[in-house]
Amino acid sequence: MIENIEFTVDHPREVVLSRLTNPFFFVGSLGHVAILELYDESSQNFVMPSQATSPNYTKFHVAYLFGSGKAWIRVGNGVKTREGFLEGPIYSPLGISYKGELLDHQTKFEIDISASRVNDGTKVKIMINTSDGSSIWLRASGFNFSELVEHMIKGHVIPILGRYPISKSVC
Repeated sequence: MIENIEFTVDHPREVVLSRLTNPFFFVGSLGHVAILELYDESSQNFVMPSQATSPNYTKFHVAYLFGSGKAWIRVGNGVKTREGFLEGPIYSPLGISYKGELLDHQTKFEIDISASRVNDGTKVKIMINTSDGSSIWLRASGFNFSELVEHMIKGHVIPILGRYPISKSVC
């Protein structure tokens, strides 16, 4: 599934890009992704950040979280997770990208982002490209990765980019 989303925020382009290119801010704003480990170039493996001697801050072992609210808890399902990977930011002349996938390597997404100045704000264009794998677990659980990725952008990233205040230094 491919979807294009455009919106404008009142923040300067530099502020928007600094947030989108910080993988920890970006992942935090997604709301449904937790970084478990990052890639260590020296060991060629994913490790805890405290164990990395040559950390790569663009490759992560993550947990994708889905299900929420009291309705899930009442029926006994609660929040569920699926392990996977996330890579980004990946820079190109057109903007930045983040790529994610579940451990099945068939269920994937790519988020391409560009930002341009408009008047006193920034116009942000996001293209989401998802590929739901055909795993038995996904079909049995009713989990829809495309809907989750769309929700992360529309329900979390867009409001946070538009409403998160510009930080002031305490020094």
